[in-house]
Amino acid sequence: MIFCLVKQNILDIFRVLEERFHILIESGVKI
Repeated sequence: MIFCLVKQNILDIFRVLEERFHILIESGVKI
């Protein structure tokens, strides 16, 4: 049960990192 919570937490973190990474790429392309 704890493992499932940790797994979900990691997926959420990766999702946030991915969104920020996309924003960085778009900003880099604009510049």
